[in-house]
Amino acid sequence: HAVLYANEVTTPMIKGTETFNENATNTNLIVKVTDGILKIGIKTIGTVTGSWSGADFFKLTYLGDEATLKQELTDSITIATGLKEGATKALIVKAEMNKLTTAIDGGNVALGSTDISIVNGALTALKTAITDARTSIGLCTDLAALFTEATTLIATYKEAYDPTALQAVLDKNLNMYQNQTDQTDNAALVAAKAEMEAALTTYKETVKSDVDV
Repeated sequence: HAVLYANEVTTPMIKGTETFNENATNTNLIVKVTDGILKIGIKTIGTVTGSWSGADFFKLTYLGDEATLKQELTDSITIATGLKEGATKALIVKAEMNKLTTAIDGGNVALGSTDISIVNGALTALKTAITDARTSIGLCTDLAALFTEATTLIATYKEAYDPTALQAVLDKNLNMYQNQTDQTDNAALVAAKAEMEAALTTYKETVKSDVDV
């Protein structure tokens, strides 16, 4: 069978179509270079009859050395732990907090590995989880402001302008926020923010002819 190789590391090539230049497929592998020499290519292993194999685009990406990656991983674990346990932890919704916790655990496990691909994978997962946690904090902060604005408007103008529609949207999204499940993620926050903004805009349009809101 045909394999992609880099020094002594091999991985089977992914089968594509029988027609050249159609539906190209990607084959990836990770290798640790220890002597400054890297040989790459494709080859066959064992007895092969009537097999065609080809590759026309090799892309090399440097993942980093083990010590540097592990230091970056350690730093990322510290940042992630700070988010998980810090003053703004309540603003990270459950799905994103679970992702952050899993990424921290995975990072700690990866620190004990000598496989650079495992370290790199854990680092990538941590960076994504950190970004998503920070996004969650921002979205929750925005939502809190919208909840406050809606509550204030309803209390101020409910006698003159029917707030039923705005109240329904407020109640719905407050309930989502206050009773989070493991599926409550940033996408849910984005949707809630958009719905709140739309409801507020509609209610403000109702009263703007009489009051500057």
